[in-house]
Amino acid sequence: MDVGGFGQQGPLSDSLSTLMAVLGVLMLGILIPSAAVSVRRLHDTNRSGWWVLGNLIPFFGGLAILVLCALDGTAGVNRYGPDPKGRDATAEVFA
Repeated sequence: MDVGGFGQQGPLSDSLSTLMAVLGVLMLGILIPSAAVSVRRLHDTNRSGWWVLGNLIPFFGGLAILVLCALDGTAGVNRYGPDPKGRDATAEVFA
């Protein structure tokens, strides 16, 4: 069975091209919402959304972003808005 090489045309290369185009669209459809969720989570921890660019650093960047996103968010209001858990920072001081 000839699977075709670089520069060759055939039914298998056409279907592979179509499959790659569909996968590319799906990857964009996943990339944009996941980046938005990561930015929102970083804002909950009172960090800038620009930290998401750390994912471009191989292995260690993705690991660092994973750890930052796993940390508990800032209690009370921070510079990006109110606490999504509804916790009040002053209530923890007197608890």
